[in-house]
Amino acid sequence: MRIIDAHAHLGQDCVFDEMFTEDALLDKHRQCGIAASIVQPATCHDLASVVRQHNAIAGLAVRNPGVFYGMANPNPHLDEESYRQEVQRCISELRFVGIKLHPAAHAAPPGGRDSRKVFAMARELKVPVMVHTGNGIPFANPANLIPLAEQYPDLF
Repeated sequence: MRIIDAHAHLGQDCVFDEMFTEDALLDKHRQCGIAASIVQPATCHDLASVVRQHNAIAGLAVRNPGVFYGMANPNPHLDEESYRQEVQRCISELRFVGIKLHPAAHAAPPGGRDSRKVFAMARELKVPVMVHTGNGIPFANPANLIPLAEQYPDLF
């Protein structure tokens, strides 16, 4: 059986004050027998930080083909054009496999105006959306996704 870690991070998290390192990811793979991981940036609020983290994830994936895959996670409160360009770059150029929405860390409720662009971009680019749920309620309440699942059934 192959173990796939669908939720790993790389980089400095500005909300939860945690540093996720490449060495820690590689150690976790060795210790737990993980075959592959989907890696997303730690929480960043600004474009420059998330671009650096996306680039680091892309480098990790290039150095370890078939082992690490990127997940885009820019702050949905970025202006429309910056958000769009970065997500398109991640999917088209860096070959990332999806987009993440973290309602609690980005203070972005799933049904909110800025969060909806996550779902619209995913539909446009034909990639899945990962939504953080649980910790961070009320924003991260899984029930908040019901209207979005009805509006975007192809993404759920």
